[in-house]
Amino acid sequence: IFTTSEGTSAAAFGPREWGLFLFCGVVWGGSFYLIAEAADHFAPAVVAFVRIALGALIIVFARGAWAPMARSDWPRLLVVSAIWMVLPFLLFPYAEQVVASSVAGMINAGLPVLAATLAALLLRRVPGPLQLVGLLVGVAGVALIAIPSFNAGRSSAIGVAALLLAVICYAIGVN
Repeated sequence: IFTTSEGTSAAAFGPREWGLFLFCGVVWGGSFYLIAEAADHFAPAVVAFVRIALGALIIVFARGAWAPMARSDWPRLLVVSAIWMVLPFLLFPYAEQVVASSVAGMINAGLPVLAATLAALLLRRVPGPLQLVGLLVGVAGVALIAIPSFNAGRSSAIGVAALLLAVICYAIGVN
């Protein structure tokens, strides 16, 4: 079940890719504020259900994204869905009840680092020297954000642990 493959492009980001990257950052970062607001008014399971239901509704109208799927792929789809969507979608609203949304967003920003680290492990290949330095700096950055947040303000160790588990689930799903 746990596999990955090479990327489709080894080229550096151009202006279009940087624009998409920034757009995703704004949309993705804004979602943590919305999750925190929703978690103040609804149970985490309700927040998770609404997020999944809205995503499913969008997919219903995106007919171009539909493709036939073999029955033999359903078990794998269910495992990926649970790891990539259900568990993190439950963990984030729970964590944001006891962790500031800014901390949640910053910890979640470690996803590319964790996904790349997991990919290197799954591919059994050490990244290039510059990429390795980037991964180490990224892991250190996530640690520098997470560790002081254990008891800072609204944050708690259990909430930070829930966020880290959610991001690990995302990294598994991405791969």
